[in-house]
Amino acid sequence: MHTLMLLGSIVTSGSGAIVPLYSAYSCLEDRASHLLPVLRRNFKAMRSSSLVQEPLELTNFFNAEFYGDIQIGTPGQSFKVVYDTGSSTLWVPGRKCRSTACRRHKRFVESLSTTAHVAHNLRSRGDSQLFPIHYGTGDVKLQRETDVIEIDNVTVNGLTFGVSVGESRSPFATSPADGICGLSFTLPRDPFGPSLIDSSDSLHILGFYYSFNPRFHGSLSVGSIEGGRIARGSAIMW
Repeated sequence: MHTLMLLGSIVTSGSGAIVPLYSAYSCLEDRASHLLPVLRRNFKAMRSSSLVQEPLELTNFFNAEFYGDIQIGTPGQSFKVVYDTGSSTLWVPGRKCRSTACRRHKRFVESLSTTAHVAHNLRSRGDSQLFPIHYGTGDVKLQRETDVIEIDNVTVNGLTFGVSVGESRSPFATSPADGICGLSFTLPRDPFGPSLIDSSDSLHILGFYYSFNPRFHGSLSVGSIEGGRIARGSAIMW
């Protein structure tokens, strides 16, 4: 969790200065605290439910990233994305992108989708329509699009996401995934608006299973968890 640190007054002494630091809950911690009672109440039902749909398969790429399928548009265009809980933006390569990384991956073609449109209305007319995102190992430049998104039979209508117009060669050129699907809460002043999980109640509970043996797939359960993946009697940490 992110913690907001507030500086107090400086207290001086003969050997230096002591600066008291005070912690306060961030907005993300506040939201998580409201979800915790819901998870605890429903955990037993989630483990035993026989109505849970088949989880989405995740492929292990050298223990560096785990990626799975996502559908965008009408009819759906299929992409492979890294499901990332540390970011909030969904993006895939765009048709206009000429970077090496884009040329090696599938690109979203908005003209093939009857429900796609360019999202120009989230900022004032005078602002740039390209939005950079900087990751720890690379960066992308995105244009906003709005369309239908489908993950494991969960459909989100009218989600604003990014299509890249430029991608750094590293790490995206060698990644088997086309893009990234951010699964965190919406960040303050996010130019893409509500994140994916804030756009559907079905995405408020996500269950991840990671297999570190590349011969076996991991999985992402949407709206539930896989009880069979949890050892009997094991402690559940919240």
